[in-house]
Amino acid sequence: MPHLNSFYQDYRKLLRLYNDGAIFTAFDTETTGLSPSDNRILEIGAIKFNKDGIIDNWNQLFNPQCLIPQFITNLTNISQEMVTSCLTIDNYLNDFISFTDNTVLIGHNAQFDLNFIYEECLRTNCKYFSNKVIDTLRMSRWAYPTLGHWKLNYLAEKMNINPGNMHRALDDAITCKEVFLHILDDTKSIQK
Repeated sequence: MPHLNSFYQDYRKLLRLYNDGAIFTAFDTETTGLSPSDNRILEIGAIKFNKDGIIDNWNQLFNPQCLIPQFITNLTNISQEMVTSCLTIDNYLNDFISFTDNTVLIGHNAQFDLNFIYEECLRTNCKYFSNKVIDTLRMSRWAYPTLGHWKLNYLAEKMNINPGNMHRALDDAITCKEVFLHILDDTKSIQK
């Protein structure tokens, strides 16, 4: 079942939203696979910010209560040993949801992450959030239609953004934030 959030569609109004002092939370998840119903979240990372800078960050590894496939360990550098002693996501999900209160969520391919969080909320009887969402994947396709590639690491390289440890949730959330700010700056002339 898909998440219930609404996405910003008119990217030309985002600079005004930003300049008016809105608070944003860029976030990312790392998971044991691609299916929200069959796989689990390993890590959530988030960075809360506004026009004045970073407000706070949130990062947590979780025990998925299943084996982490080797290709996921190779991609994320999150090993079974790293999460064995961690608590499960149900111990932290309410805290993460509270962290995002009254903020606009920003994710790269946000549908993927939101579907995973939604499934975890269903499994754990946690109240799901209803924040509005900006998807930097969609936004980058709008801003740079001829680019041809819009993956987060590709955008970071093109924008000279240091991506930190790619495929780690907090670093990807920070990169997502920087991509968002870069697009806002690049599209100032067409912002309403």
